[in-house]
Amino acid sequence: MDATRATVERMVAGEKQLLELRSQHTRTARRFTISVIGLGSLLGVVFLSIAGVTVSREIGISARARAQVNALNADLERRVTQRTEVLGDSGGRLVGVFQSALDAILTVNE
Repeated sequence: MDATRATVERMVAGEKQLLELRSQHTRTARRFTISVIGLGSLLGVVFLSIAGVTVSREIGISARARAQVNALNADLERRVTQRTEVLGDSGGRLVGVFQSALDAILTVNE
């Protein structure tokens, strides 16, 4: 009976030792998992911040380019209007000359 008790005590001691070893491995794995989750979250926030800044910069560049195109279009429209008025004035004068001329008008090309 004493031999059986000694064997059981050795088995219990061995199981306690194995349980402590497994518990230690579990705690280590838990700390590692928490660290990986924290680092992954931090990297995710950093990447999202970089993406946000990049998109914001691109939107700003696009808005400035759009404003420049609009300014150039407005300037072009103004110049076209001015030239149309000039052509209309010279065309009107030419029509006036033709209508008021009593004699024939001859044109000669080179």
